[in-house]
Amino acid sequence: MNITSVKFIRGLVTGDHNYDTSLPQVVVYGRSNAGKSTLVNKITQRNSLARVSQNPGRTREANLYLVNNSWYLIDMPGYGYAKTSKTDRDSFKELVYWFIRDTHADSRKSILIVDSKAGITDLDQELLDTLINQGESVTIILNKIDRLRQSELAAIMKQVRSQVSDSINIIPCSSKTGKGIPQLYASLLGE
Repeated sequence: MNITSVKFIRGLVTGDHNYDTSLPQVVVYGRSNAGKSTLVNKITQRNSLARVSQNPGRTREANLYLVNNSWYLIDMPGYGYAKTSKTDRDSFKELVYWFIRDTHADSRKSILIVDSKAGITDLDQELLDTLINQGESVTIILNKIDRLRQSELAAIMKQVRSQVSDSINIIPCSSKTGKGIPQLYASLLGE
């Protein structure tokens, strides 16, 4: 996919419905240390669009980006990072679940980024269940596969496949090498 433009529109907070819901949306969810920001940068072909930090938990709002003037990429705050305050964790969770339950779009696809070394955690499963119960189209990205041997990747793919419905697309991916990005574009945007 050729990304010709990416424009930061603004950060959404809980209760904020003031944006164009007629444009397709790709919403990115994931734990704070699953490589979400790096993958957002890879998807948009920008090196520093999403802030990448050694300290997870930097994304505080749902960052709304307009891509190619035709669709939104929405980068949700990461969840589950223990070193943020309980108040911050609760605020991030409230925003994520508000967005899933109370916002709507004519076309929306969700990406759940999972650290391939950790697999699907309880927090990932809770979010996945909520997305499915709300009728969202979900693609799971097993990220950071460049850190795995082939046998480890095969084992985690088998484990994750056993945990989710056959209708959910699972894409092994590496933000570092770009492996899986073309499959992600095809899955999300029909390319």
